Amino acid sequence: MYAQDYDERLPPAIHWSEAIDSRVKKVAEEQTHPGDPFHCPAADSPASYGMNAALSAISLSEIDAPAEIALFFDADAPIRSFAGGVNEVARERHNHTPVIALGDGHVRQVNDYAWKQLQWTLSSESGKPKTAP
Repeated sequence: MYAQDYDERLPPAIHWSEAIDSRVKKVAEEQTHPGDPFHCPAADSPASYGMNAALSAISLSEIDAPAEIALFFDADAPIRSFAGGVNEVARERHNHTPVIALGDGHVRQVNDYAWKQLQWTLSSESGKPKTAP
């Protein structure tokens, strides 16, 4: 929803949660989901999710394989607009299958096999995702 309003660009990672706040809360209210949509009930940290910093404010057209690249992820975050990468994923939650939102908009729990298939960065020359080192 954010990208539709901002010329097909993702929010800046530095304040992504503030950028999407009104849209997320509106959907949560429409679906009658009580509570803070930015906090996972399984998390002990003050904030529960992170944005892949490698995708900060990029155009969706720069992502050649959006179904393969991690956009948002479970994180033990100190602040709500936390951004990071593969090393900050909270893999302990949900029976060691973290929840990842991918660049095409779908969300899934990721087991060990699927974890190895996730992409975290874009190659600079082609826009194709590549795995993190």
